[in-house]
Amino acid sequence: MIIERNDSRESERASGRRGKMIWRPVLALVAILVGAVMALTFLPSHAVTHAAPAAHIGAVSQIWYFAEGRVGAGYAENFTVSNPDATTSCAITVEYFYQPDGGLATTKSVPVTITAASRISESANTDLNILPNAASGASVAAVITVNTTITPNCSGVVAERAVYFNLSSNNSGDEVMGATHLGTSFFFADVTTNAGYSADIALFNPNSKTANVTINYYAGGQPVGNQTAVVNASTRSTVTTPTTLPAHAAIAITSDQPVLAERSEYFSAVKVGVAGTVSGGWSTIGTQSLSNDWLFAQGYTTGKFQEYLDIANLDPGNTVASVTITLTYATGTPQTFTTTVNPQSQLVWDVTLNNVGGVKKHVSAEVTSTGAKIVVECQMYFKYNHTVNKDDVVASGGSDVMGQQGPAPIEYNFADGTTSTGYDELLVLFNPTAGSEIMYISLVNGLGVVYNTNVRLYPHTNLSVNITQLVAKNMVKPGDGQSAYQVTMNIHASDTYENFVAERLNYWNASTDGLTSPTQGGTDVIGYSGS
Repeated sequence: MIIERNDSRESERASGRRGKMIWRPVLALVAILVGAVMALTFLPSHAVTHAAPAAHIGAVSQIWYFAEGRVGAGYAENFTVSNPDATTSCAITVEYFYQPDGGLATTKSVPVTITAASRISESANTDLNILPNAASGASVAAVITVNTTITPNCSGVVAERAVYFNLSSNNSGDEVMGATHLGTSFFFADVTTNAGYSADIALFNPNSKTANVTINYYAGGQPVGNQTAVVNASTRSTVTTPTTLPAHAAIAITSDQPVLAERSEYFSAVKVGVAGTVSGGWSTIGTQSLSNDWLFAQGYTTGKFQEYLDIANLDPGNTVASVTITLTYATGTPQTFTTTVNPQSQLVWDVTLNNVGGVKKHVSAEVTSTGAKIVVECQMYFKYNHTVNKDDVVASGGSDVMGQQGPAPIEYNFADGTTSTGYDELLVLFNPTAGSEIMYISLVNGLGVVYNTNVRLYPHTNLSVNITQLVAKNMVKPGDGQSAYQVTMNIHASDTYENFVAERLNYWNASTDGLTSPTQGGTDVIGYSGS
């Protein structure tokens, strides 16, 4: 089965809806809808037969920022950039801000053109001429911008970054959706300093002025650590988190110049709950604002899956946060839990322990608060074993995702997605409203083949769609190369009910990007919604 988690809401959040976007047709094809065929492929109780509207461009941006990245010395890094517009090519510039080990910070710009309704995979190793297995490496930040002089009609693109690594006892990887804005405040719900863990914070300053950054750590109702960093113009700096921190701490970062902050964590041979002993890593871009509402579509609490919600109260008002955690399922009645999180404190809430009942293994979560705004992340440790298209994907590792702030948006874009041998890609949706929704899914692979389908998402439920299975059955023909298995996605709701959350999961165990040893793990990315 597929993994999923869902959020629930008691009312439809009409006041928080985004205004209806102006969509342009992405392809001259009308949607090919699955009727009886789709009912045979996945989740028949959710299949619908309505004709889908023309595909949409969805939320895009003309600039994307990435603070973290590394090439060489066992690291392979690449960017996936998609252009969902079917009528216009997009010229982009990938600008690297990098510092070779033991060398000076420098920059390099690489121009790329993305044809209409397509995607590119840009290798940072190739662009910087540093092979993954080179003896020394370089730390990398990047900015991806649309060249509006060359392509003035390009409304924007979607960009994600993946990093795979071979370390001494840790062969894994991570992926993030880029940020579209810099900021002067960033928050993280957790950093772990137990034995076997290491963490650092990448600070990226693409401006012309030096940035003075302060990092404060909190746990147990008080400050537990402080660091400062001077980040020169057009550079990135890496700050290693103190080893003297408590086992878990929340982070608040401030800067006198707009920057980007991204936290990376590695864990090697750590024993975590029912997942057992795992190794891996993740990277997470900090949120620039606290909120009273956080939503997660993905979650799984059966077998070797250990799930936590990290909830931190960093509200400057110094008041207690009264927190409600609502777990929602594919079917059945949601469960609600209440707790409190004191100021300058953090709660690591065990979803696996609290989510009892075998039929409730696929679980979504909504975390709301009163009295103080909070920041919430979801961490998953796992041993994954799933067979799809006669391919067994067996992987262990971990993933971390910053929640979607509520109210939920109406549409999501994903730039990346891999469904080739050794990979299992899943799309997890949840409906936080009281109404039934039709979700329109549009896939485009690296050969320009389009597949459109839809599913029905019932009130206060979640749903998982196996993208690997869909691509193999509908988008690949004999003799196609690897590009046929690489897909981008657009997901949008019907006009009647608009709010939902979409997360893309990718589990893998395969050779990756020229590294000496295969890597394995899983990534969790919430789609870009423009919010």
